[in-house]
Formats: sequence, C-alpha cells, structure tokens
Amino acid sequence: MGDDKGSSEKIMAVLECERGELETENIKNNEEIEKMKTEIEKLRKNSDSTAELEKEAARLRREVVESKVEIEKLRKIIDEKENKIEIVEKEGKELKQENVEMEMKVRELERRIGVIEMKEVEENSKRVRIEEEMKEKIYEKEMEVEELKSMLMGKKVEEEKWLKDKRVLEKKFGVFEFSLMNMKDIIGFELLNWPVLAAGSAGSIAMVVVLMRFFFGKRR
Repeated sequence: MGDDKGSSEKIMAVLECERGELETENIKNNEEIEKMKTEIEKLRKNSDSTAELEKEAARLRREVVESKVEIEKLRKIIDEKENKIEIVEKEGKELKQENVEMEMKVRELERRIGVIEMKEVEENSKRVRIEEEMKEKIYEKEMEVEELKSMLMGKKVEEEKWLKDKRVLEKKFGVFEFSLMNMKDIIGFELLNWPVLAAGSAGSIAMVVVLMRFFFGKRR
C-alpha cells in the first residue's frame, strides 16, 4: 500500500514536471512566433526581400504547425498518464478498502477462534469432571461388587457350615435311630410310641433319657 502511494506521487511529480516543460516550451514557441512575425513584418517592408520573406514565412508556418502537432501529442500523453494516475489512485483506494475488510475479517476470525478456544477449555474441564465422576462411580461399583463378593463368600461359608452341620445332624440322627432300635430290643417295647410313653410314669421317662444319653454318648 505504501509503495503504491509513493509510486503514484512520483508519477504525478514527473507529469507535473513534463507539463511545466511543455508550457515553458509553448511559451518560448509563441515568443519565437511573435518574433518571427515581427521579422516578417520588417521583411515585408523591405521590397527587395519579398521572395525570401515568403519562403521564411512558409517555413515558420510549417514549424508552427509542427509545434502544434507536437503539443497535441504531448497533451494526449499527459492525458493518458493522468488517466493512469486516476486508475492507480482508484486501485489504491480499492486496495485500502480491501485491506480494511481483511483486517475486519481477521479480527472476526480471531474472535471466533477465542470463542472456540474458550469452548474447548470448557469442554475439556467438563470432560475431566465427567471422567472423575465416572471413575468415582466405577470405584463405588467396584466396592459394591467386592462387598457382594464378600457377602457371597460369607454365604458360601455359611452354606458349607450348614451342610456340614446337616451332615453331622443326619449322622447323629442315624445313630439315634440305631440306638432307639437297640433300646427297643433291650426294653421290649416300642419307644417310638410317644403317647404311650408320655402316659407312663416319670421314672420310665427318666430311664429312657438315661439310656439315650448312654447310647448316644457311646456312639459319639
């Protein structure tokens, strides 16, 4: 932008200089023409130099015509250069406008980038927070799973203990049934007939208990 402006100023300076030179030359030519006219008038007064004066006048007229033609050419050149200067100045203004628009676009893009970066920071913070929450929830679930595993292990231990106690009780019950069968053979009546036994005396019941303890303890 600065170079274009400097070039335009240089071109204007050159054109102004050329215009001044043309005007100076035009003034000189006009002065020369006036001098020549004066000389022609002087020569015309001299009857002896009529032919030479006519010849000189014709030459001067040709020079005047040629000078006018040259001046017209120079004026056309000046006009063309002035048009070029106007075009350059117009392009310079357009470039300035484009530069302003580009700067506005750059500022808008910078603003958008800032907004996007802020959103990215917020999203990263949100993601980190969610990850921390998920880690905490996963840890809590893992603790719950471990607790359930511990409870299940405890249940298995209880189940094994229950099965063991069941087997022991079944074994004891088998021994007890065997003892009752032996007692039936020894005593001579059916011990499993509890209503009859209950109707008996307290001594009979005590005797049965003693026999049960004896046989049960002996088997164990």
